[in-house]
Amino acid sequence: EVGVVEDSIASGVAVSDRMRELALRGPATPEICTLLTKPGHRRLKMPTRYVGFDLPDAFVIGYGLDHAERFRELPYIAELEL
Repeated sequence: EVGVVEDSIASGVAVSDRMRELALRGPATPEICTLLTKPGHRRLKMPTRYVGFDLPDAFVIGYGLDHAERFRELPYIAELEL
């Protein structure tokens, strides 16, 4: 089993590209794992085996996620109102 780990999945385009590249190497059972997902924002439906939290269509920061290279050091995840 091969796991693709993402911090967050919104549209699904980036993880779809990674899964397509991975498929060329022929793993038996590739799986996707993400901490955060935005189901309402998805353009591509990718089966995601492990999901930490579903989010509304909001921009989040903290815990490694940033906006303009700021806020990623926050020890929690918060919604950023733009």
